[in-house]
Amino acid sequence: PIELTLEVPDHPEANIQYSLTSADPSAFTPTYSGPITIDKSTTMRIKATLPGHLSSRIIEIGFLVMDETLTNFVGTGKIFDSNIPVMVIDSFGANLTSSRAFKPAYSVVISPDPETGRASLTGKADYAGPSAAHLRGESSAGFGQKSYALELRDADGEDHDAALLGMPADSDWAIYGPWSEKSLMRNKLIFDWMRALRGADGTSMRTRFVEIFINQRESDTIGYDAYQGVHVLMEKIKINADRVPIGNLNEHTIDPDMITGGYIFRKDKTDSGKNNWRTSGGFGIPLQSFDPDRFNDVQLEYLQDYINRFERTLKGDDFIHPTKGYRTLMDTSSFIDAQWMLEISKQVDGYVFSTYWHKPRNGKLRAGPLWDFNISLGNASYATGETPTGWYQNSRNGRGQLWYPRLHEDPEYKMAHWDRYWHMRQTILSDKAIDATIDGHMNTLLDGYSE
Repeated sequence: PIELTLEVPDHPEANIQYSLTSADPSAFTPTYSGPITIDKSTTMRIKATLPGHLSSRIIEIGFLVMDETLTNFVGTGKIFDSNIPVMVIDSFGANLTSSRAFKPAYSVVISPDPETGRASLTGKADYAGPSAAHLRGESSAGFGQKSYALELRDADGEDHDAALLGMPADSDWAIYGPWSEKSLMRNKLIFDWMRALRGADGTSMRTRFVEIFINQRESDTIGYDAYQGVHVLMEKIKINADRVPIGNLNEHTIDPDMITGGYIFRKDKTDSGKNNWRTSGGFGIPLQSFDPDRFNDVQLEYLQDYINRFERTLKGDDFIHPTKGYRTLMDTSSFIDAQWMLEISKQVDGYVFSTYWHKPRNGKLRAGPLWDFNISLGNASYATGETPTGWYQNSRNGRGQLWYPRLHEDPEYKMAHWDRYWHMRQTILSDKAIDATIDGHMNTLLDGYSE
């Protein structure tokens, strides 16, 4: 147990009200009069009042109490620690996997100590605060290790931007459980390679390995039974200056100059909560909105017209013309890099599902961000995913029937495509660089373990 003392600096006469439930502190909740004993996991909501002054904003702090399975980890007499960051999420009894609705929780993120190189459950937290979480993923929702959407919040339940593990501040995050790929690193490899190629241009999200505890029991303490294994904390695909920097739209935006950009859209399974349509410029590709969740009628009409115009241009006789061809509408380098990541890794769903594009304001159509590369790099026993040779671009049954086969009919595009390959093979994707990257992740994940 700990004894918690509360005070208002410079105003010892202030009245402090608190609540150990989700209720807001008020005249109907306890008033602080002396140290409070904390002997179980809980959150506390606190507010200060002072005659003649406005009430303070409510703050929320959390206390996560460990049982002996963590304070005396496997009988070592030591507290659980790791060489990678540790996350703890406590939903205080709420089932995070029962629906896609966010459930309130409290989250803590701890980085390894710079001196010891270890992240201890009693170490200083990079972040500790209110949050909400729910199950994420489609087929992966049935896996033995779950993935979650995480939203950081303030005491009022509103979005709260915070920097996690050196990644830029935001409220929305994805916690990916790599259950289906035992190397644990496929998504991270591809995302990191794309960022090494292109920097922070919105074509790939930042990632960090974490070990995670998620307590969904209504219990006084957290134990090792809450351990969920190694996950990858990832930035959620989202329009903002640090993720996909293309300018925002909202549901009311209809100004002709504003609606020329601010779109992330994708090819994926049909989602009734999105705009779903099929292109009509000659390729018939099913697409859907992503960010914003839904485009208003004016925005949707603009984007559909732009993509259809791009398709008609790409289909046309003058498609390679320098001033009238498809290059006036499409950012070729992003398409080349996105395709190489897909083809080199043989991502079996790469042309079919979770394929994203975005359009900046007054800018050209761009490929990305990349997403869902867990069934890549040999981690599929179907659709030739287990075979390291061959191309998906030319395969039948809808695979590769996007815009790529036509793009490769342009000699300049094809030359740029292969120039990029040889650049990668001499730099980030040389045999030596690939081996070093994989070995580095392997050594990190093994954390000194050997049989």
